[in-house]
Amino acid sequence: MWDKLNVIESLDNWYRIKHWDGYIGWINKFYIAKLNKKNDCYRIPLNSIKVYDSTKKRKIITNLLFGSYVPLKSHSKNFYELLMPNGKTGFVTKYAYSNDEKNIRVNIIEKSMLFLGVPYHWGGNSAYGFDCSGFVQSIYKYFGFELERDTSLQIKNSYLKVIKPSKAKIGDLVYFFINNVINHVGILIDDCKIIHASGNVLIENIQDVLDRLKLNKDCKIDFEIHSVKKLIKSRVNYER
Repeated sequence: MWDKLNVIESLDNWYRIKHWDGYIGWINKFYIAKLNKKNDCYRIPLNSIKVYDSTKKRKIITNLLFGSYVPLKSHSKNFYELLMPNGKTGFVTKYAYSNDEKNIRVNIIEKSMLFLGVPYHWGGNSAYGFDCSGFVQSIYKYFGFELERDTSLQIKNSYLKVIKPSKAKIGDLVYFFINNVINHVGILIDDCKIIHASGNVLIENIQDVLDRLKLNKDCKIDFEIHSVKKLIKSRVNYER
């Protein structure tokens, strides 16, 4: 929700748009709204949050998914008042968050753990379902890091650097190859395990992933670890 896009052309009630991550497609004008740049925004910190009609929480008007970027109208001790695309407002409960830059890698892992068990969905990048690159993109986007949508494009990001496994840290990205062609990606959570979307969001040993990707005895399977250190340093504001 409230993702940034550019309109390329229009046809009747449809717009051909370019998404912030470079994807191009068509969308009905019903789903497009202009955002006042003066508004502060709130990014949803959980896999799903209930939006209520008032602070008394009598009626749920909708649910907002993880990473949704919603204009903030006002806030109190316990609630945020958010502006919905239809012009009406709704209220969500406040949640505490950490703004410690030193712990950004830990925060990335903790946030990714919220989605264990969420089903795999090709092309998915929401709490309803992820594919491997959509999962990585969604987690990093929450913290303000804009990664490309597909693994073949992510791996070319200039802020990622190939490193030796001995230099890897939690939060770095692990890319897998079949016969030298990029195939899969996950987030490193310790020396030998990743969290990734494969069947569902789960934790696996890197070696187990390699064994499963091997289609036959002549198939060449490999992986690279890409450091996100430069990506993290590129971002100034660690408000999440």
